[in-house]
Amino acid sequence: VRSTRITSKQKQELREGFPDTYSGSANLYLYFISSALSALKPGGILCYISPANFFRSSSAVNLRKHLGENSQLLQLVDLDETPVFPDADIHSAIYWLQRINKKSKSEHFLYSHVKTQADLQKLRTSSIEYEHMPSSGISSKGWTFILKDEDSLNRYSNVISLDNAGIAIYSGIRPGLKKAFIWARREL
Repeated sequence: VRSTRITSKQKQELREGFPDTYSGSANLYLYFISSALSALKPGGILCYISPANFFRSSSAVNLRKHLGENSQLLQLVDLDETPVFPDADIHSAIYWLQRINKKSKSEHFLYSHVKTQADLQKLRTSSIEYEHMPSSGISSKGWTFILKDEDSLNRYSNVISLDNAGIAIYSGIRPGLKKAFIWARREL
């Protein structure tokens, strides 16, 4: 349920019920994540499939902070735009969070990026491959799933940001994406 469909009275109830994670512009599913984590015993594990926009959306800063203080990400399957549900065109993810003291967090989590129906079939048969991703990419500022050596653009000679190219993006290219780059065709 989009925040625009939540009434003022319901928003007040959410503000009172979820003081650590409330945001006036948050979709309702963010409160399900917060509530489920709070219901866990220490060491308990939450596994959800949900929209993935909370990874980077400004309305989920409080939720990401809450998750960072009260849980650790164990595993994440980024389903990207792969059609998982009929009639639902949304970027979703499956994630496992463990309620834990932040002092005992792991430095890595398991990560897989599903991009095709073949990858989705591997997920269904439990034969999908995971990589160890550093937990340093998980913060209240946003969740990032790029290894630092892959993130380096230094190996490309002709890379400029869209902003430096004078191109403004208002929608369409992942609205939560903060950086996009242009490569010369010969470098692709």
